[in-house]
Amino acid sequence: MFYFIRSLKSTRQAEMEDLERASKTECSSSSESTQSTTAYETSEEESKRENRYSGPCKNFFQRFLKNIGELLMENEEPPLIFPPLSKPSMVPIVTHGHLHIKEHMEKIQNFQNGESCTSSSISLPNSPHSFDVKEMEESTISSSQNGSSSIISVNTEKPLVLSKRDRQLLLLKEYKRKNDQNNTLFYKNEDLIHKYISESQFHVTFDPAHDPEYPRNWDWKIKIRGTLIFAVAAMLAQLGSAVIASIATDLQKEFGVRSILTSLASTIYFLGMAFGPLFLAPLSELWGRKLAVALPFALGSLVTILTGHARNFAVLLVCRFFAGLLASAPIVISGGAISDLWYPGQRATFLTINSLAIVLGPTTAYLYGTIIKKATSWRWVVCIHAFLSALIVLFIILGVRETYHPVLLQRKAKYLRLKTQNWLYHSDHDSLELNAKEILRVHLLRPICLLSTPIVLVVCIFNGFSFGLYYMISMYVPKSFQEERNWDAISSSFPPLAIFIGANCGAVIHLIVGGLNRRKLKKAGGECTPEARLLVPLLIGWFMPFGMILFGWSMTENLHWAVSCLGLMFVGAGFFVILQGSLNYLCDAFPKYSASCIAANAFMRSLFACGIPLVAPFLFEQLGLGWGATTLGFIGFLMTIFVFYIFKYGAKIRTKESLLTHDC
Repeated sequence: MFYFIRSLKSTRQAEMEDLERASKTECSSSSESTQSTTAYETSEEESKRENRYSGPCKNFFQRFLKNIGELLMENEEPPLIFPPLSKPSMVPIVTHGHLHIKEHMEKIQNFQNGESCTSSSISLPNSPHSFDVKEMEESTISSSQNGSSSIISVNTEKPLVLSKRDRQLLLLKEYKRKNDQNNTLFYKNEDLIHKYISESQFHVTFDPAHDPEYPRNWDWKIKIRGTLIFAVAAMLAQLGSAVIASIATDLQKEFGVRSILTSLASTIYFLGMAFGPLFLAPLSELWGRKLAVALPFALGSLVTILTGHARNFAVLLVCRFFAGLLASAPIVISGGAISDLWYPGQRATFLTINSLAIVLGPTTAYLYGTIIKKATSWRWVVCIHAFLSALIVLFIILGVRETYHPVLLQRKAKYLRLKTQNWLYHSDHDSLELNAKEILRVHLLRPICLLSTPIVLVVCIFNGFSFGLYYMISMYVPKSFQEERNWDAISSSFPPLAIFIGANCGAVIHLIVGGLNRRKLKKAGGECTPEARLLVPLLIGWFMPFGMILFGWSMTENLHWAVSCLGLMFVGAGFFVILQGSLNYLCDAFPKYSASCIAANAFMRSLFACGIPLVAPFLFEQLGLGWGATTLGFIGFLMTIFVFYIFKYGAKIRTKESLLTHDC
């Protein structure tokens, strides 16, 4: 054993001495010829190094090196290595294999020494593009000799800034059998590198006209199924907001709280919805639509079950807040998923269906809660809603495909990399880096920054106030029919459906009038400006305050109940037109920040839906139902005047606001 260890030490010493002699020999030969510094180790040098082993370990080391060499030579595609770069700005070009590097080194070195190149361009192996030597002449070429290594770099004035994915694409492949990095080429030219990356045949994209994998080219049955499932998920999320109104009296008896606190249990759900999109919207850009809806909605169903098992009112309020925060995912993301599935000419109809599903939720919540509570208890009202949410999550997982285009391209690029073992296949989504700073700047601060601009602020307040009135009246109508007309709980649950019927009428009016307006402008040769989106809300939007006043003064025993339901239909029609028109206007007026405008609108809308139902009962108690509804309707008419001002002078205001939105 001692003899073996001593022989091993002597072998190691001999190896180190041979390495020192080899490095000295290479340094002396580099001054005579540049060819010797870049050429690979010849067979003679390998044979000399094989003879340096002596003692009992000689055969062992020979067999070991022989096996390692055979292993490396068998692999046509050597594994990628990710060496730490000594200079962050020096990024190596990707090469395939190790047989072509010598030829490229000779071309570069001949060009450096002032000799004429045999070719006017230097092409990368297995790449469809080449780097023109004239482009390289425009840069300053410098070389640094460090012992036996020769590093050639091309310097430009621009600093090279590459994402994590681009750096991985440009990392050097292992092209030699042994650990020799003397012949590594480095380019510091940003334009050349990005030209190869962007124009490469390995950049994975869709062909919208013929690609069957493009979501808008899928079979119509698949697209209809996905649209309906996302719409039902959004409807269930909104149903959970108003379901507490049907069990308010039970909560007062069990927990011993006042009516204002039971109203808070309903509206705190919308407080969670106000902040939910700010945190959940980035998930759709990172994970895609399917997972970004299914995961938060599944967690929301679990929190809803905890709500049904709450033993004190404080726990119930906390659970309601987080249930609203998690349930906001389908409301925010479902519109984007539907836009992924349909072409622009078809999109308006299916987005309208999704919006009608959102309106249907609160209008049917009281009817659903009353029927379940009469058969069981208030806890089952909450738990069955959680089970329905979990069921729709199962439908999303099993019956919906991923629709987000960048995520689909990323998966396709990953599949091609694994199938072909060509690691240059990539998509634009591979370079997406979502960190805490980006989430804070884009999804939290930018919507607040946009709310500081006059146009976005006025439109969001107009839309938010309308949504608050709609949510308040959906909760208050059953109670008013019970108190003013002495209806029972189940009968008073049906009048809120008049709001949904009116919303359907508003949807038809919105589609018809909007289409006629665009056709008229097209015939006149004019362009459809963003302010044209506000024409329908101005013509039909006054239906909502008028319906509020009609409902308030018709709630007496002397007038037929159909008059009150007619007022509710006016409320639904005006609300839907305002909702759709304001969203379309914000997206057209600020296309660069459309996602942030939608987030700002959802934030303001949820805040009004949280506040107005808490204030309205006090208003009705002090002024009565008629004058209270008149006060709220008058505020709605004032909002319409401000929107008319934006409709007339919005183009001029937007030119001034461009400087403000530039900083957002």
